[in-house]
Amino acid sequence: MKNTLSAIYNRGLIGAFHDWRQPFSTYPRTYDLLHANRLFSHYKNLGRQGCELADILLEMDRMIRPQGFIIIRDEETITSRIQDLAPKFLWEVELHTLENKEKKPETVLICRKKFWGIIGNATVHTFLPI
Repeated sequence: MKNTLSAIYNRGLIGAFHDWRQPFSTYPRTYDLLHANRLFSHYKNLGRQGCELADILLEMDRMIRPQGFIIIRDEETITSRIQDLAPKFLWEVELHTLENKEKKPETVLICRKKFWGIIGNATVHTFLPI
């Protein structure tokens, strides 16, 4: 994997490499944006040494703030599985098809964590347009 952290730091952003088989050392609801580029296919290809897709999504859900964004670029089979699982995490999902450098179509998911709360016996969801 190419190390692009210097370009991220030069733009004033924070970037980190992380082994998603372990919890990320951060407080819950810390980040406004997470970007996963081929993350899920990387762990899928590790076989038994990898981790489950739902486990990574659960850790991302813990890290992201309500109304925060998660951008996922990966294989179409994986993005379709994430698109099915995302509503269970109370994420709004938009699927986009873009062209990569080789002019081949590539699927990108833009997920947004909903803001919700429990008032009395009712659950309240707040939806803001993406």
